Amino acid sequence: MIGKDDGRLTEDGKKVAECPVDVSVARMVRIVAMFMKDFLKLMVIRSCWLREIFRVERKS
Repeated sequence: MIGKDDGRLTEDGKKVAECPVDVSVARMVRIVAMFMKDFLKLMVIRSCWLREIFRVERKS
């Protein structure tokens, strides 16, 4: 891994390197983007579901 040594060891006894800030920020951005994509999908599903409910009520 890229980064400076922080003194921790893996299970095999190798040194663990700290993640550089750029990698951490990129991971956070990716996680937020994935969350937003799922959130937007849920909102679209919810709006379609509500539209169907109101469409059925109007026909009745």
